[in-house]
Amino acid sequence: MVEKNQTNNSKTIKLILIILGAMAFCMVIFVLSFITIMNRPTGKGKKAKIITVKRGMNIKHVANLLKRERLIRNKTFFYIYSRISGKHKKLKKGVYEISNGMSSISILNKIAKGTVKTYKLTIPEGYTIYEIALKIEKLKICRIEEFFELIKNKEFLRHHKIEGATAEGFLFPAT
Repeated sequence: MVEKNQTNNSKTIKLILIILGAMAFCMVIFVLSFITIMNRPTGKGKKAKIITVKRGMNIKHVANLLKRERLIRNKTFFYIYSRISGKHKKLKKGVYEISNGMSSISILNKIAKGTVKTYKLTIPEGYTIYEIALKIEKLKICRIEEFFELIKNKEFLRHHKIEGATAEGFLFPAT
């Protein structure tokens, strides 16, 4: 009788373990499916948008911005993944070109690495500060007014070790 109870208990334990294993397997499949679905791009990569991550923006602001621009499927997934991965602490301010063919994780990686949009700009020798400003505005890098504010900004000048009142005369072509 004792042997029969032990055999029944052992069968019950095996059955419980099999059921728990199956449930764990199903849960893993569900989580992986959820991540795959939430991480899918919102488009086919034919549309790119320029977004600006400003100083002081936290991960919730960035997630809201990306969702509003239809670049991510789910802002909650974006937020939670950024917290789990620790990338919410590594956001870099800047101007980013984000394609609708990028996954949420790829977008987060781009912003955490600071892979900002770059512009090719050639300033011919002899250009005046006004001609440079017009060229920069034409390339949509910034407005003329913003350029003039920047070249007179004391903090900007100090950061670049420019001792003059403006950056005029310090904008040289690469040689």
